[in-house]
Amino acid sequence: MSPAIHPCVLGRRSVVSGLAAMAAMVPGVTASLAQSTANDEFELAQIAPHALLALMRETRQPRPLVLFDVRTPAEYAVSHLDGAERVDPDTGYAHFAAGHGAGLRGKTVVFYCTTSARSGDLALGVRDGLLQSGAKAVLLLSGGLIAWHNLDLPLVNSAGPTPYLHPFDDVVRPHLKHPELIRTH
Repeated sequence: MSPAIHPCVLGRRSVVSGLAAMAAMVPGVTASLAQSTANDEFELAQIAPHALLALMRETRQPRPLVLFDVRTPAEYAVSHLDGAERVDPDTGYAHFAAGHGAGLRGKTVVFYCTTSARSGDLALGVRDGLLQSGAKAVLLLSGGLIAWHNLDLPLVNSAGPTPYLHPFDDVVRPHLKHPELIRTH
């Protein structure tokens, strides 16, 4: 199994039916991953932070990647991944699919939040519909923005590059490599 893409246990929905196709289309996804998870109904594929950064740096147009930040407006304002679209954590699965499904045809879709909990819930809930609508892959950022920030990978806000991260809640603080870079506004 590739270290860049790995399964994650999140819920009771069926595993991505497109894992075999994803293995041929997304760098770092192997056929063995597709075969090893095809019968496991609790898993959602995750992408490692450095692998996502490599995909983000691809210059092909149209961009083959769509990023969804599943956090509150306050969290997003402090920092987010460059090019990410914010989606409210309470967005319903049907509402998300109706608003985004057709525009994701042929794209690799990555969801993230601070810890991967909120984004994992949304990704798992919309995955099958997005794949049926033609998305190449539906992935979750492994470790969320905590992992991204702890690896000193780039974040932005409305003013440009920023080193800051919104902690979501106090439970997250002990897991941050740079707690001095926490901002809540």
